[in-house]
Amino acid sequence: MSIEHVILLIIDDFRYDSFVSLTDNGTLPNLQKMRNNAIWGKSITTFPSVTIPAHLTIMTGAYQDSYKVPLIHYYDRINRKINNYSVGLQAFEIYKNIGNVDTIFERIDGPTCNVFEPIHRGTSYNYPGKLNAIGKYLYYKYISDLNKSNDVVVRRILKVFKNPGKYIPSNNRSAPIFTAGWFPATDMIMHNFGASSNEYINSLKSVDRAIGKLLSGLEKLGYLKRTVIILVSDHGNYSAKELYNPQTDLAQKNLFPLYPKKNKGDYDIADGSVLGFYFAGDGDTSPKTESALRNYKNGIDTIEAVKQLKGIKWIAFRDDECSNNKGTITFMKKVNEDWKLAHFHYYNRKVRYEVEEIDLLGYDKAADSNDWLDYGKFYSLNEWLEYTHDLDFPIFPDQICRNFINSNSCDLYASSMAEIVYNSVHGQVKNNYHVHAHDVALARSMQVPILIYNPEFISKKIKYSKTSDISSTIFNILNLQTPSDYEGNSLLDNFS
Repeated sequence: MSIEHVILLIIDDFRYDSFVSLTDNGTLPNLQKMRNNAIWGKSITTFPSVTIPAHLTIMTGAYQDSYKVPLIHYYDRINRKINNYSVGLQAFEIYKNIGNVDTIFERIDGPTCNVFEPIHRGTSYNYPGKLNAIGKYLYYKYISDLNKSNDVVVRRILKVFKNPGKYIPSNNRSAPIFTAGWFPATDMIMHNFGASSNEYINSLKSVDRAIGKLLSGLEKLGYLKRTVIILVSDHGNYSAKELYNPQTDLAQKNLFPLYPKKNKGDYDIADGSVLGFYFAGDGDTSPKTESALRNYKNGIDTIEAVKQLKGIKWIAFRDDECSNNKGTITFMKKVNEDWKLAHFHYYNRKVRYEVEEIDLLGYDKAADSNDWLDYGKFYSLNEWLEYTHDLDFPIFPDQICRNFINSNSCDLYASSMAEIVYNSVHGQVKNNYHVHAHDVALARSMQVPILIYNPEFISKKIKYSKTSDISSTIFNILNLQTPSDYEGNSLLDNFS
């Protein structure tokens, strides 16, 4: 079989269990049909399980220890400003700030195409451009049905395949070797209505219909048998029990929101069940370790202040001796009103999980835990994946360490474990906000579907994978040399 093209489709905010149930019962007939000719199964995304950094891992094959953008909201320590890529068109600027890590587009020598994917640096053709994006953003937000954007993704891909010379500069009129397309509407609708709502299910149906049009269009153009379509999601979702404003509690500890432009305040956080605290109000913007957190401005113990917030179930922070290559992250979890300790020791991209009293991640309750869990051993990412892909906190020891290594990472993480969404966004309280989110390290947020389709493939289910495997798989399919720095493994061994 000769495969000449790969199309990567990212359906935003789509849980693995939802994918299985909705294809099993025929709600998504085109995806159901694709399963019959696909390698498919479960993939584990990044933590925190949010659009960024999840897209960064998919599009670069790397994790937070390699790129500079740790979250969709974060405090830029060098420039002393808050970056919020969830507002307006700022998502179109992410690719400028990711640092010295290459996208798939930059590594492929040949024509490439992108539709809506924000991590698009290096693509031959990118749609939409910034001016066009402004119009589309306003149109879909205030006038039209968000689901109509799903058809836009497919129509644009087919236009480029039909007439590549019109869209790709200096092209020899050959269709793109690699194409990426992102369906963002499902995420926006899930946040407003929840994953069990008719609105969200109808949005998935709209994506399914659009993908059906893509398959039909590629077949008519004669490309379908020469194309592999990879479908994945960036994260899953959950619905919390309530919204809560943490600013009142923090104010009682003499901690107030940070406003960098005004040079005032103590901390910065963004909404979610997982809060990333930046304590940069003392003028020191370097990453803080435990000693600095326990003796913040005027001697405030910020660790204790955060532990006392309503609903907080766990926190994590750097120990005093941490470098990019070696260090320890302290993890504290509330168990029956008592706080228990554990530690993640990292060295050369391997992590040892040290338990002081009880296993706070619950790995010891897994059926086969006695066969693998050695609290004295350092495990690689793939080993954590093998043993924890079916559990809550999948690959968490690896991910939390990588996140803290990131130069722009927060000083302290805290989480309600999906029970509360804290509605403080960079000092602004969002009272009419949502309880439907997806940032936690639980299976329902981190398990997403992966499907690798060609009409001549034989259906095969894979037990587990990770989203960094996608980039390596694309290179394997296209018979290209996989970059040596990729962290993923091809999901198609010896493809031919």
